[in-house]
Amino acid sequence: MGLKLGDLGAQPLGYNEIGDALRARFTSLANAEPAKLQSAGFTLARQNINIAHVTRMIENGVPYARVQAEMDVKTTPICRSLHGRLIPMAHLKAQLDK
Repeated sequence: MGLKLGDLGAQPLGYNEIGDALRARFTSLANAEPAKLQSAGFTLARQNINIAHVTRMIENGVPYARVQAEMDVKTTPICRSLHGRLIPMAHLKAQLDK
Protein backbone atom coordinates (compact mmCIF):
# COMPACT_ATOMS: atom_id res chain seq x y z
CA MET A 1 0.00 0.00 0.00
CA GLY A 2 1.18 3.59 -0.56
CA LEU A 3 1.90 6.43 1.81
CA LYS A 4 -0.14 6.49 5.00
CA LEU A 5 -0.77 9.44 7.28
CA GLY A 6 1.22 7.66 9.99
CA ASP A 7 4.27 7.96 7.74
CA LEU A 8 4.18 11.72 8.31
CA GLY A 9 4.63 11.54 12.07
CA ALA A 10 2.85 10.51 15.24
CA GLN A 11 0.95 13.75 15.87
CA PRO A 12 -2.56 14.27 14.45
CA LEU A 13 -2.53 16.65 11.50
CA GLY A 14 -5.23 18.94 10.12
CA TYR A 15 -5.85 19.07 6.37
CA ASN A 16 -3.77 22.24 6.05
CA GLU A 17 -0.87 20.75 8.01
CA ILE A 18 -0.60 17.60 5.89
CA GLY A 19 0.82 19.60 2.95
CA ASP A 20 3.54 21.06 5.17
CA ALA A 21 4.33 17.60 6.52
CA LEU A 22 4.62 16.23 2.97
CA ARG A 23 7.04 19.05 2.09
CA ALA A 24 9.13 18.32 5.20
CA ARG A 25 9.17 14.54 4.59
CA PHE A 26 9.96 14.63 0.85
CA THR A 27 12.71 17.05 -0.21
CA SER A 28 11.59 16.79 -3.85
CA LEU A 29 8.45 18.72 -2.85
CA ALA A 30 10.38 21.72 -1.51
CA ASN A 31 9.23 23.97 -4.37
CA ALA A 32 5.74 22.55 -4.82
CA GLU A 33 2.82 24.96 -4.77
CA PRO A 34 1.12 25.07 -1.35
CA ALA A 35 -2.35 24.59 -2.91
CA LYS A 36 -1.20 21.39 -4.63
CA LEU A 37 0.28 20.03 -1.41
CA GLN A 38 -2.90 20.90 0.45
CA SER A 39 -4.93 19.07 -2.20
CA ALA A 40 -2.62 16.06 -1.97
CA GLY A 41 -2.96 16.14 1.81
CA PHE A 42 -6.74 16.20 1.59
CA THR A 43 -6.69 13.25 -0.83
CA LEU A 44 -4.34 11.31 1.45
CA ALA A 45 -6.57 11.96 4.45
CA ARG A 46 -9.72 10.88 2.57
CA GLN A 47 -8.03 7.70 1.39
CA ASN A 48 -7.08 6.80 4.95
CA ILE A 49 -10.62 7.52 6.16
CA ASN A 50 -12.03 5.30 3.39
CA ILE A 51 -9.62 2.48 4.32
CA ALA A 52 -10.79 2.72 7.93
CA HIS A 53 -14.46 2.54 6.83
CA VAL A 54 -13.83 -0.50 4.60
CA THR A 55 -11.87 -2.26 7.35
CA ARG A 56 -14.71 -1.69 9.83
CA MET A 57 -17.31 -2.90 7.33
CA ILE A 58 -15.31 -6.09 6.69
CA GLU A 59 -14.97 -6.71 10.44
CA ASN A 60 -18.75 -6.26 10.85
CA GLY A 61 -19.61 -8.66 8.01
CA VAL A 62 -21.18 -6.08 5.69
CA PRO A 63 -21.62 -7.81 2.29
CA TYR A 64 -21.67 -4.74 -0.01
CA ALA A 65 -20.58 -1.11 0.00
CA ARG A 66 -22.35 1.65 -1.92
CA VAL A 67 -20.04 4.19 -3.55
CA GLN A 68 -20.97 7.74 -2.66
CA ALA A 69 -18.87 10.30 -4.50
CA GLU A 70 -18.82 13.93 -3.51
CA MET A 71 -20.43 15.41 -6.60
CA ASP A 72 -19.05 18.83 -7.46
CA VAL A 73 -17.09 20.48 -10.25
CA LYS A 74 -13.93 18.58 -9.23
CA THR A 75 -15.54 15.12 -9.35
CA THR A 76 -13.70 12.98 -11.89
CA PRO A 77 -15.51 11.01 -14.61
CA ILE A 78 -14.54 7.69 -12.96
CA CYS A 79 -15.98 8.81 -9.61
CA ARG A 80 -19.15 10.00 -11.33
CA SER A 81 -19.53 6.61 -13.04
CA LEU A 82 -19.03 4.73 -9.75
CA HIS A 83 -21.42 6.92 -7.73
CA GLY A 84 -24.29 4.82 -6.39
CA ARG A 85 -22.85 1.43 -7.38
CA LEU A 86 -22.75 -1.52 -5.01
CA ILE A 87 -19.36 -3.19 -4.67
CA PRO A 88 -18.94 -6.60 -3.01
CA MET A 89 -16.86 -6.35 0.15
CA ALA A 90 -14.84 -9.35 -1.03
CA HIS A 91 -13.57 -7.19 -3.91
CA LEU A 92 -12.70 -4.33 -1.58
CA LYS A 93 -10.96 -6.70 0.83
CA ALA A 94 -8.81 -8.04 -2.03
CA GLN A 95 -7.87 -4.45 -2.91
CA LEU A 96 -7.08 -3.67 0.71
CA ASP A 97 -4.88 -6.76 1.07
CA LYS A 98 -2.64 -5.74 -1.86
